[in-house]
Amino acid sequence: MKKRILMVAVPFCLIISLLVVSLTVFSNDRASSSAADIPYYKVESKKLKKTMLVPGVVKENHKEHYYLDSTISNKVTFNVNLDDDVKKGQLLYSYESPELQSEVNSIELQIEKMNLEYNELLNKKDELNAQYEKIERETEEESKEESDEKDQESEEKNLVKGELEDIQHQINLKDNDLKSLNNSKDSTIEKIENLNVYSKDDGKVTEINENPLSAIEGNSEPLISIMKDTSFVIEGSATELQRPQIKEGMRYKVTAKAAPDQSWEGEITTISDKPETLNENIEVQEDNTNTNNLSTFSFTGKLDSQDNLMLGFHVSIEITLDEQEGLFIPDSALYNTIDDKNYILALKDNRLEKVNVTTGMANGEFIEVHGDVKIGDVIVEEASTEFSEGMEVE
Repeated sequence: MKKRILMVAVPFCLIISLLVVSLTVFSNDRASSSAADIPYYKVESKKLKKTMLVPGVVKENHKEHYYLDSTISNKVTFNVNLDDDVKKGQLLYSYESPELQSEVNSIELQIEKMNLEYNELLNKKDELNAQYEKIERETEEESKEESDEKDQESEEKNLVKGELEDIQHQINLKDNDLKSLNNSKDSTIEKIENLNVYSKDDGKVTEINENPLSAIEGNSEPLISIMKDTSFVIEGSATELQRPQIKEGMRYKVTAKAAPDQSWEGEITTISDKPETLNENIEVQEDNTNTNNLSTFSFTGKLDSQDNLMLGFHVSIEITLDEQEGLFIPDSALYNTIDDKNYILALKDNRLEKVNVTTGMANGEFIEVHGDVKIGDVIVEEASTEFSEGMEVE
């Protein structure tokens, strides 16, 4: 009986011993790991950008359009050529009006004729004045002569005096007529001057319409267009979901498929609060989103440089919504607890320690962390159940 008990007990003890050894080895394997088996990340300070990508197009900066005023004339003479650089106040074009020039010529002829008549009257006045003075001298010298002779000289003197008064009246009339003609001439010349159209700003001639009648204000085609600034602008388009995040002064990077090896930087200058496309009747999906039928808003920005960028290029605009410097770790290094708290596993004294952290800004690849973590700390880069708090690392 004792032999049977021993025969059963010995194998049983051997099995128990093997199980204990196996569990011990397994436990040791779980409690320690080779450093080479764990992916690590060394914490460092980074400057991280949170960005948004929207479409856009390269456009001209600003144009000044000039239209035909058909009430003046339907014919113009251009004084500039396409692609000319012009200065503020430079003559761009003139309305053709032969009638006004003929009117000026006619007035000038009238003025010339009236000046001759005016000068003749002045000469006649001088002659009568001389005659009047002569009669006065003769009257004084012959004051002692007979009274009949005195009466005759007095009558002659009165006659000359009457002629002088008549001449002076004619001179006054001619003087008024000359003033009126000169005023008419100045007024007509002013009208002719108004036929000239001058540039309101410095710029470049980008359009000249050789068919003036199609350039009457209200039509789509201007008579002439001046681009005030030869620099380009970027016009972008954002959805109603993106619009609240975009602000004036935000920086952006522009890339174009037409020039894949280049990029340009700039700054948002204006944002429209009025939608370009307004979708009022939208079928709301189960998740309350519908990215295909959102209203869109436009914004405009300037560029720091525009080398090799061309008008009309369709571009991608990467807007920097936020940018800050801090401690950032890979998203993959973050552990989440059941109660929605975060922690990381840091390597300290050959052991993995749990470090509770709070998070900040993220860009989908890295995330900002705050807590008992500093530059140079070594942490587990890939959060996994294979690694746990207290694990020893050889």
